[in-house]
Amino acid sequence: MSPETSNALIVELARQLRLRESWCGETHLQKTAYFLKELMKVPLSYDFILYKYGPYSFDLTEQINILRADDVFRLQPRGNYGPTIIEGKHVSWLTNQHHEIIKRYQKEIAFIAEQLADKKVADLERLGTALYVTRENQTTIGAIERAERLHQLKPHISLEEALEAVQEVDTLIEKACMAMQ
Repeated sequence: MSPETSNALIVELARQLRLRESWCGETHLQKTAYFLKELMKVPLSYDFILYKYGPYSFDLTEQINILRADDVFRLQPRGNYGPTIIEGKHVSWLTNQHHEIIKRYQKEIAFIAEQLADKKVADLERLGTALYVTRENQTTIGAIERAERLHQLKPHISLEEALEAVQEVDTLIEKACMAMQ
């Protein structure tokens, strides 16, 4: 999928998150885009790595900056916690040009937005890393072992929090499978 097509899907993801009253900052887009790609198998062009606060894409950060420069996205200040990403003047141009691909992945985008819109940044870090560890091991190891791996990668996340995140991701995987049938 081309970067422009992926960007159109990210614009729709941001719209869906805001409809569900998500903060919708860059971290929210980073983590939900990771879930969209890895859990829902939407072929976004961004590569993700495990970074400081969970899965992260330098490509996506670059594309968000391009979308801001093109006035597709704007930043709206919100107190001391960083800005919300909102639609800019040229959002319609991009979404109209890629209407069919947005329509094609609408169900997947809506599912991720519904499941993750109310999560805080720390929750998204835990859940994103739990999905990363699960994908890394292709669920060949149990929840406790994946939680230990998550805790090893992110020592500031307690073993108890890691286990809760792994279990929540397992539930999310089941829900995704049922939703896409």
